[in-house]
Amino acid sequence: MQNLKYLFQRQQRIWLIDHHATAIGLEMRSDLGDWIRCRLKKGIANQGTEAWSIVDTCGIEVPELRNQWSHQCTAQLSVRARKFWMLLFLFKFLLTFHL
Repeated sequence: MQNLKYLFQRQQRIWLIDHHATAIGLEMRSDLGDWIRCRLKKGIANQGTEAWSIVDTCGIEVPELRNQWSHQCTAQLSVRARKFWMLLFLFKFLLTFHL
């Protein structure tokens, strides 16, 4: 009997959390348009203009920058690079806490 009571209470908590998360998600989705509108008014266009002016003054063509960007993304997402960064993080962690 005790196990059934515990199971029922657990199921109620899960149901409550699920409905609460659903309500929060619906509220956030309904506010998304306002958030986007606000961000667009606050200068994203100006930031884009500034970024393009920096790209224009750097002296490197846009296709070359895009090519470098794709190579950088590939290098950072490769398994070998991921292992390297994890080992580096582990090494720094061990040095920080064990010395």
